Amino acid sequence: MHATPTLDPKLDTTEDQFRFLMYVREQIPTLFQSSPAFYFDLFKLLGEQNRLMSILKKSPSYLKELSRKPPLIQIELRESKDKILMAREVQPKVVSEWRRKLMKDLERLPSNGSLTDAIVSRVALSLHQLNYRSSDMLLTTLILNLPEPLRKEAFEKPSIEEKISFLTKSLPEKIAIFKDGYLLGLSNEVSRTQAVERLQFLIQQESEVASYGILFAALDIPDSQPPSTKMEAQIRVEDLVEEDFSALVDPKKVKSRVEHLANLIRKLGQKADGIKILNLMRSYTDERSVSVEVLSEDSIGVRLIEAPELAPFRGIPGVDSSSQNDFATINLPSKRVFLIQELNSGRLKGYVEGSYVRAEKKKSFDVSTVNGHISERELKLILYGFEKAKKALSAKNIILPDSDRQVLLLNGDTPKSVYKELIGNSPSVKLEYLDVSTRRTIEKFKSEYNTADYSKMSHNKTGAILKLTKVQLSPIQIEVKERLIVPLSTREYSKGEVFEFALEMAATNRPDSLKVVLDLSNIKVSQFQELLETVNNSQALSKAEYESALIKAAKEFDLGENFFADHESLVHIGLLQASDAFDEINQEKSIRILIKVLKSGMNHYKINKIIEQRIDLLKNSLPFQKSLASLIGGAQVRPLSDLRSRNLKMLKTLVTMGTPFPREIIPKLIILAKNEDGVIRSTAVTLLGFSEEPSAVDALISACEDSIETVKINAAHALAQIGMKNEKILEALLKGTIDPSPMAREEFAIALAKLRIDDPRVIQAFLRLLDKDDWQYTRAKTAEEVIPIFGWQDEEIKSAMYRRLDDPKPRVRGRTALGLTKIGIRDAGITLALIEALKFHDQDLDERAELALQSLHNEPLGKPEEKTLIQNVLKTAANQREGLVDQTLREFKTNSSFCAVAVISLGKRAIMKSP
Repeated sequence: MHATPTLDPKLDTTEDQFRFLMYVREQIPTLFQSSPAFYFDLFKLLGEQNRLMSILKKSPSYLKELSRKPPLIQIELRESKDKILMAREVQPKVVSEWRRKLMKDLERLPSNGSLTDAIVSRVALSLHQLNYRSSDMLLTTLILNLPEPLRKEAFEKPSIEEKISFLTKSLPEKIAIFKDGYLLGLSNEVSRTQAVERLQFLIQQESEVASYGILFAALDIPDSQPPSTKMEAQIRVEDLVEEDFSALVDPKKVKSRVEHLANLIRKLGQKADGIKILNLMRSYTDERSVSVEVLSEDSIGVRLIEAPELAPFRGIPGVDSSSQNDFATINLPSKRVFLIQELNSGRLKGYVEGSYVRAEKKKSFDVSTVNGHISERELKLILYGFEKAKKALSAKNIILPDSDRQVLLLNGDTPKSVYKELIGNSPSVKLEYLDVSTRRTIEKFKSEYNTADYSKMSHNKTGAILKLTKVQLSPIQIEVKERLIVPLSTREYSKGEVFEFALEMAATNRPDSLKVVLDLSNIKVSQFQELLETVNNSQALSKAEYESALIKAAKEFDLGENFFADHESLVHIGLLQASDAFDEINQEKSIRILIKVLKSGMNHYKINKIIEQRIDLLKNSLPFQKSLASLIGGAQVRPLSDLRSRNLKMLKTLVTMGTPFPREIIPKLIILAKNEDGVIRSTAVTLLGFSEEPSAVDALISACEDSIETVKINAAHALAQIGMKNEKILEALLKGTIDPSPMAREEFAIALAKLRIDDPRVIQAFLRLLDKDDWQYTRAKTAEEVIPIFGWQDEEIKSAMYRRLDDPKPRVRGRTALGLTKIGIRDAGITLALIEALKFHDQDLDERAELALQSLHNEPLGKPEEKTLIQNVLKTAANQREGLVDQTLREFKTNSSFCAVAVISLGKRAIMKSP
């Protein structure tokens, strides 16, 4: 880290470390709320960071390299579109208020019958009451009936409520409207009270049209089934985010939904003008929104924040082991670490890091690692952005890891597929490091949090230069600016803030860090445990008792009267563990909370336990399934890969436990099977295997050609699970057996075997995998697993299997012998290959070979001494056995009767020659 107070903070004591953690928490409030994918002690990590810095600061070369480090930067990247749209974007501060309003509107609707019909009837009634009358017209007329000096004052009143109050006081007792007063629902001469009441009535009816028009638009999501119950509607409303409300106040985006509402009203035999409804909706939202320029709805944007002071914790948003195993390298002066933030939502999605190297005599930036919940489009945007920002990065070239390094440095299919695509056939270039001395110091630094080998120079000798065309770069909008560091806070943190941090440590299962927080804050463990048990409702109090206990705890622990109201997520677990949480009266609200927690990810390991306890209820709850599906695939949900993926997995768990599979979910899964995020596609494809719907099968056939290996494999598994046989499925699986990925070829072959399609092309595919495949594992797996699944005694297959007993790769020979035993073929040649397999130092293969030999040696193989030799090998199989196996092989080779059988089985194998 830099030698500034923030970038190289004082971390000598646990008090210093605690203050720094609270600073980090202020910068990223949600950072420590996520359950860790990889555990590490926050305080111990900072202690190791401090120890390493004390070593580096004594190195002249490190200080010299550090002095040359460029200023910190922040890069904003957007996909440019040909057209920029004006939209009504809702202010974040009113979203919760608006959501509550929609909830109240929902509560006013009847609980039985069709929810859509109830909304349509409510809007139709208000339109009928209005009969195209306007409150604005009556308001203007009434103001004009005021004496001249008062008119301006009335017009200038800021709100409608203040205007009505002013009119009530200032209008004359009798008012002459005009000769066409009936158009406003009034006679030509009325009293002041009648006029004001009529104005209030018109405003109320317009508000009804606007409120229920917006509610209809909020629930009438494109490509999504409308909710059939109030509970489903409430969950959908609770799931709305700022972007959704932005759409609701954008006439272009909701026009089709409003026209749908108008058509439904016309079907009731009543006139309905969609434009009138839309205008009322817009007037209702104008006070709660601001006009801004936003990009077209399908554009994306990210912010790259260079944050060396936060880099030690990059493994948390990155969902990887970097903080646990590779914290030290972030201290390299040549290293730059950027946190990735979603531009529109501000959500932290992961990190990207790289180092300066010299490639082809030019200073270059090697983008070694990117991890987190990053989509393919976002990753390309980042890499394209680095290419456009080369000057700001002080680099001549952007380097990506070549194929050899990608296996070490990249997690997940998405980054691997993008890097592979962008590198193409680019040749590897040699990399020279600019800070060799410092790198050696860091590589030798001994710490349990510095054990990874993948960052060492010896594993990173080559890379590929990123080469992009102007056409590829032209759609990228980029803004680079210097990043200013927020100084470390010197304020004292309140007891409530400390308890909140401690509760986060408990929720994410960090007992070591929690203990330090409690010790530093002079909080007794027993005292905090009491608070934690109260918050989590460990005694399973009723909801009423639980709420009383929270009020008491807030007062007792000086948390403030509204602490738990302001930190709602902390009490979700407690509410769900209430003894009456899933009673009939509370069930709907509890399921809404359950869905909300599944979406947030907070305490999800406890949620799994709650779901297990309530599985009988949930697996038969169609509303819960539909609600979960709406979080997974509904258009109203932001594309949060990790949340959707986890909820997809939750849905998969429930489905495999016998949950009804609602047909409404199928269209959502089909959409997700085409999602830009590979993790989502992969899980959606797996779930489609539980449906025999033709549309689901077509989606799986398309997924067989996905760019990501895991998706293709899951599609093959899903087709095999469905068990349907037709020409399109056969062609897709056959094509998969020649896929560039060896693992994909194997799994497509297994799917073909499971379907047992009697077609000559299937045999030819197996023969090709046995004889001509260029990957030893594919030949081995086909011999051992695919053919036995099929169970054929086909002569061509058997001949090919025997040829594999002569394969140059010992793994192939051993697994082929295992495959032959599985289909009932046994002879001395197979026995010889199994004994030879005991030399391969492959524990899994050894164990299976031993089991096969134990089975075989119970049958006569020739002379009794041959059986004895096998038994001797098996008796010492758990020990170092290479010498013994060699001796056994030599004895077998010199045994004439064994040789005779083996020669017939194998032909002239090289292994049969004398040693």
